[in-house]
Amino acid sequence: MNLIRDVPPFASLLAFMAAAAIHAGFREWLINGFRVMFYIVSPWELNLDGTDPKPDYDTKYALPMFFVLIFLEWAVLEITRVLNPNAPKTGSYRLNDFIMSVALGACQATFQLLLTLVGLNLEIGMYTMVYENYRITTVDTKSNVIFTYVCLFLGKDLMYYAAHRFFHEYHTAWIGHSVHHSGEDYNLGTALRQGALQPCFGWPFYLPMAFLGFHPHAFAAHAQLNTYFMFWIHTELVGRLGVLEYIINTPSAHRMHHRPPGNCNYAGALIIWDRMFDTFRPEKVRMDLYGNGRQPNSFDVISVNAHHVHQIMDIPKSIFYRLFARRVKKPRQVRISGLFEKIPAFEKDRRLEGPRRKKWDGEKQLGVFATLWFLVFGLAGLLGAIFLLIKGEGSMHRLDAAAGALASCIVFSALGRFADRVNMMSYVNTLLCVALQYAVLMYRPFEKHGDRFGDLFVKNDGKPFVWGSIVVLLALGGVSATKIQARQKKAA
Repeated sequence: MNLIRDVPPFASLLAFMAAAAIHAGFREWLINGFRVMFYIVSPWELNLDGTDPKPDYDTKYALPMFFVLIFLEWAVLEITRVLNPNAPKTGSYRLNDFIMSVALGACQATFQLLLTLVGLNLEIGMYTMVYENYRITTVDTKSNVIFTYVCLFLGKDLMYYAAHRFFHEYHTAWIGHSVHHSGEDYNLGTALRQGALQPCFGWPFYLPMAFLGFHPHAFAAHAQLNTYFMFWIHTELVGRLGVLEYIINTPSAHRMHHRPPGNCNYAGALIIWDRMFDTFRPEKVRMDLYGNGRQPNSFDVISVNAHHVHQIMDIPKSIFYRLFARRVKKPRQVRISGLFEKIPAFEKDRRLEGPRRKKWDGEKQLGVFATLWFLVFGLAGLLGAIFLLIKGEGSMHRLDAAAGALASCIVFSALGRFADRVNMMSYVNTLLCVALQYAVLMYRPFEKHGDRFGDLFVKNDGKPFVWGSIVVLLALGGVSATKIQARQKKAA
């Protein structure tokens, strides 16, 4: 038996069977979780309209399944390396990188919560507004189940391809998406690494489906499933998948997307769009090289989110040109023949040669006490953010939710700075920031004492305070971008 090839799927099967045998209810949840994560949901479950509740796969399935699959991947990697010490070490989990990947995903979610609190629920909110006021027809999802499924499955995926390509090709949109590409370890944890501003740029691409009359609930269900499908392709455990490489997005195809410069293989669920629009690049050589061309060299979530801003500052033209400048100037073309072109044979595996460049691991390695401190306060900050995201919009006072979101982002920034450089101030900083986060979430000062804060906070339903929180985060990002620019010029 070839251990590298055969042990991972065998171990995954054993892990799945063991978990499924524990409890019938858990087994049913786990099976449904796998169905959701791999888009194996029947059309009759997705033909939603106004008579159905809003789809919410996030908290019921996706969020816990992220960590179930991450644990399985980590366990398989460790088992494989115990059985075969010479196995490549790519895809390994580093504690600092993993926690900050999760923190970057949570930072995006908390920032979007802030936008939602001021009425800017961009993707679904704008889609719903167009559907309710400007649709040219109405698709009856209950009577046209298969038609609705096919149109939304293909339409959402094609529009994601267009949006994703836009993120790469234009500097302003790359500010948000470059965060996802900053991960230097290619594993499922990296899939959670997301930019706070990315959702601000993608929503216009999905409006055609609203104009055509597909109900927002049906669209939201497909939007969620399309996103979850892209989770599993962030792994080193899976090689080429034969004929599936011609049809769906796979780990092999997506590894090329994460290898610098990464301007290829923009697919969501179906790789056919890349093959049709001449952006497909096959993985012919395996190697440990992931991230941006110019890395932020920081775990601080604010610095990582602001990293590309300083590169825009370096463009020697007007501010208008900088904002709309195109960073990838590949011609746009349609090549139907690309659907039938043979994928070249695999050539070489260079993973045993080690990383192709040094990965950022902080200024110095964390000691035992520092590691425990980082782990405890990292988990505390993440649990606080998860609590906020579950409770924030519906059952918390608007201003408490905004203060909690702001505090959570500051916590993640403090954790990142701790991972970058450990000193006495970084210990104090993480302690105070997590304490502030929990004080807001547990005590809820605006709910209990809102009348004492005056008109500044309570007028217009508290929106000035929420907008102030958003401005504070954007200002911190601007300051961080300026510091990055000065530090890199000094190093040069």
